[in-house]
Amino acid sequence: MVQRVPRLLSLLLVAFVSVLGARRPAAQTPTITERDLAGIVEEQALLTRQLDRLRDTMEVLLQRIEAEGRTRTAELLREGLTLLGQRAESAGGALTPAERMQEARSALEGGKLLQSLEIQRALITDLERLLSILRDQKSLEGLEERIETLKQLQADLGALAEREKALKEESAKLRAEAGGPEQRALEQALAALAQKERQLLEATERAGREAGTLELEQLERELAALLAAQKTDRAVLESWQPQEAQALAGAREQVEAARLAEAQAARLEEARQRLASAAQDLESGARTPQVTAEALRAAAEAARRHANVSRDESAERAAAALEAARAALEEPGADARTAAELRRQAEELAAEARARRAAASAARTAAQDSLERQASGERPAAQAAAEARRALAQAQRESASEAEARAATEQAARTLEAALEELEQLGRALAGSQAAQAKKSEAVQRGLESLPQGEGAGKQEAARALERAAEAMKAASQAARQSEQGTALEQARAGEAALEEARRALGEARAQAARGGAQATQGLAQAQQQAAEEARALGQSAQEGALAEEAERAVQEALEDAAQSMEEAREALAEGKSASAASAQRQALEALRQAGQAAQDGVRLASEEERQRAEELAAQQEELRQQILDLARRIQERKDPRSRPDLTRAESAARQAQQALQRGDPSEAEEQQAEAERELRQAQRELAEEEEQYQRLRAEEQLFRIAEEVAGLLEQHRAQMRELAEVDRERAGAEAPSRAQKKRLRDVARAEAGLGTRAEELAGPIQSEGTRVAAGLLLNAASDLARLGRDIGEEGDYQTGARVQGIQRDVEEALLWLLEALQAEKTRRQQEQQQEQQQQQQDQGQQPLIPDSAELKLLRRMELDLRESVDALRTLYPGLDEAEELDAAVLRELTRLASRHERLTELFRDLRTRVGIPAPEEAD
Repeated sequence: MVQRVPRLLSLLLVAFVSVLGARRPAAQTPTITERDLAGIVEEQALLTRQLDRLRDTMEVLLQRIEAEGRTRTAELLREGLTLLGQRAESAGGALTPAERMQEARSALEGGKLLQSLEIQRALITDLERLLSILRDQKSLEGLEERIETLKQLQADLGALAEREKALKEESAKLRAEAGGPEQRALEQALAALAQKERQLLEATERAGREAGTLELEQLERELAALLAAQKTDRAVLESWQPQEAQALAGAREQVEAARLAEAQAARLEEARQRLASAAQDLESGARTPQVTAEALRAAAEAARRHANVSRDESAERAAAALEAARAALEEPGADARTAAELRRQAEELAAEARARRAAASAARTAAQDSLERQASGERPAAQAAAEARRALAQAQRESASEAEARAATEQAARTLEAALEELEQLGRALAGSQAAQAKKSEAVQRGLESLPQGEGAGKQEAARALERAAEAMKAASQAARQSEQGTALEQARAGEAALEEARRALGEARAQAARGGAQATQGLAQAQQQAAEEARALGQSAQEGALAEEAERAVQEALEDAAQSMEEAREALAEGKSASAASAQRQALEALRQAGQAAQDGVRLASEEERQRAEELAAQQEELRQQILDLARRIQERKDPRSRPDLTRAESAARQAQQALQRGDPSEAEEQQAEAERELRQAQRELAEEEEQYQRLRAEEQLFRIAEEVAGLLEQHRAQMRELAEVDRERAGAEAPSRAQKKRLRDVARAEAGLGTRAEELAGPIQSEGTRVAAGLLLNAASDLARLGRDIGEEGDYQTGARVQGIQRDVEEALLWLLEALQAEKTRRQQEQQQEQQQQQQDQGQQPLIPDSAELKLLRRMELDLRESVDALRTLYPGLDEAEELDAAVLRELTRLASRHERLTELFRDLRTRVGIPAPEEAD
């Protein structure tokens, strides 16, 4: 939703247009009095001042709105200000709106009424343009333009898709004719054989369900997979040695000790080097003691932070030495004695570093000894132990530098950590796998127990074995989780044995069920054998058609595959394995499908007439491809689209179809044409979805604008109600109003008449949105406002009493009802958008501005209000039914109510037809 300028500007402009519009009939009246003319001149001057005030308000608002970053609203204000300062050629010459308003006033003062009228008409056009800008009318026009563009694009896509479909049908017809009767016979025979195989598949599944073999065989397959997985787990458990982790863990602790000692030695060595460097600077005089102390500051602070975090004695020793050295250098009189002290402390740190390196070496030696017992064999743990031992040996070499020793120690530590993690993960994986196996075993057991067949001995035995297997697997999972390899292996073996027993018992149960349905399956087996023989016979007859050599070979190979699958199905049926038979039959159907496709694709054009027809179709296809390219360009060139369907694949398929037709391959052309048609229709659907989005945006925009208009009408009408009530109180029953009161009443009359004109104009767009009840309500208000314009002014002898005020209240109530309905619909749509119910809206299609349910409520309120008005009229005039002659005012009121009743009847009839309510004579 675009940002809008404050409603005050729009309401003020509406007031301008209403006043000017209401004045035009008066200006055309030849009997206008001098007093009326003076009043109009005065009003014209007032409007001139108001226009100046509007321009000033817009300039102030522009600065504030630009500061708030509301770019669209600021753009609208700038465009409006440009219009106010722009000279347009019209009545009175090339003038700005302000100059045109002044020109109209001058013409009035000079008595040039017709000239003033023309200028006022031009001025109304200028103000309506300004009102359209401030209301962002271009936004709505842009939406409508996009909707029309999308509709046209959809129509063009649909037309292209239909043409592609027609070309596809022509290509299919050409292919069918080109193959000759032998080719058609082959395709028909393949289709008949595929249908026969589908019937055999259905019969096999039905017989399997009735005998129980289908479900039993499926469970047998699941049990076989479960048993295979259990054997794998058992084999892994046999090679799993969790005790290896303990030995590796001990070696890892020793390597960690070596890592720590190396790190301590390195930190002490770093501190020693800094102290020695400081002593050298002090002895040589290369830097002042203060500069050297400052250089030690960062090192001392870093060492202190590390010591505080690690709580390591060596780190504490290095930090303390650096801090003491810095303090000594900062004292006045630092000299050679200070340098000697620094060298002494450096030697102490060097001795401690050597001690830590010796400790690291001892730890590495201990780790090597520990790993020596594990470093043999092909198990992953043994290989990791050997690799870590080799790294430690590299660190222990006499020629190894301190950096090389640290790197080799780090490598050994990482190797051991990875091996330990792998051992721990293996235990967790085995525990998880056995737990999962237990659940699967229970699932197979439940499936077995839920079968509708009777309680056979094999079935019961299999169920009990599955229960034992599940319990053993759960125990194996628990033992593996606790690294109890012996117990886990024992339980896994028990689970495997139970599964073997269950599989044997389940096989016996299936065989028993198969014997019960042997008669049906034997008949199916014979039919399946006959189908296999037919498939092989068709393979021999494929060479009699019009197929290319490659296609002929493909058909024969596919039919041979189908025949083999059919024979497998026959064997499975003979053994009572309905599930295996059904699986083989599905494979046979797929092979038959491939054979049929190859038969269609392999047709080549033989006669000159067929090739000529193919060339004609290729030319049509190329023409269609060019149209697809042109439409794709139009789609891509749209400005700021919400979707941009890609017709690349459609164009590519159309090009390949054209090429296939040129080389005499109608089957390939038919396939590519079908693809092009699918892509075109997909693009059409995408644009339809985009159109629906714009339709919803347009409806929301219309809803907002109309609600804003109605709110403006209501606000201005209420102002006239207050003005009329005040004049009526001032008259205090006086028969004739004063001169000042007459002027005020003429103003009210012109304003109400102008509002009536605006309400009538607004009813048009509302009715065009399919909301006739709301439009009828607004037309009633427009009619009442026009009557008020006559009755309150001079033509109605300046009426201010209860009758005209009652009509004003009717108008207020009608506008309020309409505004409430519009606001309720705005809220409903916002809630739907928040709840992401866009799909439901799409299913419903384009909706009216106000739904039928809300229209029905409005209609009921209008009917009740009409009844109340009639009752009030009867109360006010008790003898109305018997009166022979009626007062003119009463007659006008009756005419108004009758007109309203007639409109209500028409609106109800229309709404009843729209929502499907039967007419009274049809409601039986």
